Amino acid sequence: MKKFIFIAILTMFQKSWGQSDVGITAVLHPLAILCTGDSVKVKIKNYGATAVSNIPVEVKIIGASNTTLNNIFISSIAAGIEDSFNVGVVITGSSGFISITAYTKLAGDANINNDTLVAFRNIAPSPSVSISAVDSTCYNVGFALTANGASTYIWSGGSIPTPSNVNPYVHAPSSVGTYTYQVVGTNTSGCKDTKFKTVKIQALPTIVTVADTTCPGDIATISASGGVGYNWGIFGNTASINVSPQTTKNYTVTVTSSVNCTASATTFVMVRQKPLISVQHDSICINEIANLKAYGGVSYNWGAFGATDTINVSPSITSYYSVTVTDAYNCTNSNTATAFVRANPTIICLVDSLCSGQIARIDAKGAFSYNWGALGTNAYAFVSPSINTNYSVTGTDIYGCTGVGTASVIMKPGITVKAIGDTACKGDDITISVINPSSANFYSWGTLGDGPELTFKSTVTNSYRVLATAPNGCTAEAVAFVLVENKPSLNISISKNVLCLGESALLLAGIPSGGIMTGKGVFNSQMFPDSAGIGTHTIKYVYSTTNAGCTDSFSRTIKVAKCTNDIANVTGIQKVITFPNPFDNLLQVNIKGVKEGKTIVTLLDLSGRIIEKKEIMLNPTSDNNVLFETAHLNAGLYQIRIIKNDEAFVLSVMKY
Repeated sequence: MKKFIFIAILTMFQKSWGQSDVGITAVLHPLAILCTGDSVKVKIKNYGATAVSNIPVEVKIIGASNTTLNNIFISSIAAGIEDSFNVGVVITGSSGFISITAYTKLAGDANINNDTLVAFRNIAPSPSVSISAVDSTCYNVGFALTANGASTYIWSGGSIPTPSNVNPYVHAPSSVGTYTYQVVGTNTSGCKDTKFKTVKIQALPTIVTVADTTCPGDIATISASGGVGYNWGIFGNTASINVSPQTTKNYTVTVTSSVNCTASATTFVMVRQKPLISVQHDSICINEIANLKAYGGVSYNWGAFGATDTINVSPSITSYYSVTVTDAYNCTNSNTATAFVRANPTIICLVDSLCSGQIARIDAKGAFSYNWGALGTNAYAFVSPSINTNYSVTGTDIYGCTGVGTASVIMKPGITVKAIGDTACKGDDITISVINPSSANFYSWGTLGDGPELTFKSTVTNSYRVLATAPNGCTAEAVAFVLVENKPSLNISISKNVLCLGESALLLAGIPSGGIMTGKGVFNSQMFPDSAGIGTHTIKYVYSTTNAGCTDSFSRTIKVAKCTNDIANVTGIQKVITFPNPFDNLLQVNIKGVKEGKTIVTLLDLSGRIIEKKEIMLNPTSDNNVLFETAHLNAGLYQIRIIKNDEAFVLSVMKY
């Protein structure tokens, strides 16, 4: 049975096939464009009743470049089964429109020349891709894979984690080894070319460094191994170098291997600190021993002064001592201890001169504390020698250094002085003076003035001190006593100041007693009213003090009147009424007069003592009332006495 297939572009036409035939059913590749170097792949189907193998297939390409491909499909195809088969590779540089005719040439096939399939395609040349890259590089050193000859590229393989379309592709493998990289280049026609590049990744040198430990300023040696070349920068290009840092420091070396790979490593020189040392200074006084001590090490060197941590020295002036201290790591450090030598204090004492009997203050200065022995521990002492005397004092400064000084006291010739005072009345002149003015050249009475004799007004009894000063400055004191008597404060004590004719004598008591009482009708300190007569009389009391004879006097008046119990005998008074009578808290006296004039109304007790006295101007045209407040009086009899024109009227009243 004859079969015929017509394919135009991607359209296929197929007829019925015989049962014993094997034919081409499709062109699987290319589908659109046939690129140079591509293979032609077809689909074969067994239309027969039995399995068939070793099927010869021929493909003719007709167009811009004519090519014939022949191949044998060795595999067995069972009856009714299809299979695919690569017939061959097309090698051409042409481009254009082509037809592909594929058919089988199986012996015994009745239609051997007619089992044909025709397809139409385009043909284009494939790109010629090349790769530019190093053949070997060092671990972790990036390198570039560069492809040329196509339009786009896909890199894969080697240690590329995922395919990449970046070109050039820069890569740094993460491990040592040999890597094969693949690039697929595609031109504008879609044709591809694949190339491969093998790159060897060399191992970096393995560096072993050796560090060192040193003291500041000492030399340390550090080294590296694992390569054929070494570079320490400015410190050298040998495997080991000598350095002398002052502090702990890192050093970097770059090592080159035999395949010219490099790596860097860091080592260090640990610089131990110099021993942290301290010194103990000391302060001494002259001729004392200073104790100097150093700390912070395991050994010490003071030079000629010893090799222990402590030395004792006794310089005469402030001196400095250097010590070198070594620690447990044999590092050293130096310091200086000072022995301060304090000068002994210079004690300065002041010379004093003293008058006999006086107290002198002796002073010292130049130290912090002082010791006068039994005289005390102040910077000064008080002494009262009778002869010229020297006093020794030991002074100590704040550092404990001592010095000795001497204070001298020189005695001066002394003087004596006596003073006398005076007696006078207050306000009179008094005189005070010294008895021996020739023994001194200056006399001071304080605020009273200066001189051997002073006169001033008396004020109060007092003592006045005089200071006599001799030409050598010695002084003596004396006291003058002045008695000043005040003029006496006098009074005349009487029981009443109004007497009636015919009345007994009135006792006159002078205060103070001892003076002389005078006046009309007065005898032996009594006043006799009948001798004095009617009227107002002045009584005088004179008194003199016993010491200074200060004299003063005091006077008072006493009235002698003609007394009567009949109001009609008192000229100008017509009537007197008291009420209430008996009275309690108030007593009113009503006087009715017929003649104007001064009238005295007095309330007395039975002893004649005046309780209250009031004076009125009698008005004959109205009632004249006099009111006494009597709440404070005791119950009993009292008298109302009314005097007018030296005439008196007395009447009795009672308080209940």
